[in-house]
Amino acid sequence: MQHLKVKHIVLCGHTCCGGAAAALTNSRIGGVLDTWLTPLKSIRKANEQELKEITDDGARGVRLAELNVEMGVHTILSNFVVEEAVRERGLKVHGVLYDIACGKIRDLGVGNCGDASGREEEAKVVKGNHGVLVFGNDGAVEMTVR
Repeated sequence: MQHLKVKHIVLCGHTCCGGAAAALTNSRIGGVLDTWLTPLKSIRKANEQELKEITDDGARGVRLAELNVEMGVHTILSNFVVEEAVRERGLKVHGVLYDIACGKIRDLGVGNCGDASGREEEAKVVKGNHGVLVFGNDGAVEMTVR
């Protein structure tokens, strides 16, 4: 079996997440969506007190999205192949949240990059060429590389 030998895995959640908003209710959505929302509802139940203390619905949804990324990062880091790659070649796993309103990505500080040297390496990750989608009224109209 061939592996990609990547240096970084980035798990990226996002704000304004319809799944998080749906998981904050006790209602059924229907069909396969209920199955897909089960992990989010489990995270909601495990963090019920913290989420109840957040009075703003939007902020509560963002917090659930953050908690979902955190859980996903822990799941990735517990995978045997990932554990091996971390040990043998220093694989880094990052948990981030994309803010749809402002277009910025926020590091949630979860993963295995918590020390100062990890933060320095994170800066290297964002250097280089990046694809940028430019949206028009009818959707994505152009992709440029900077």
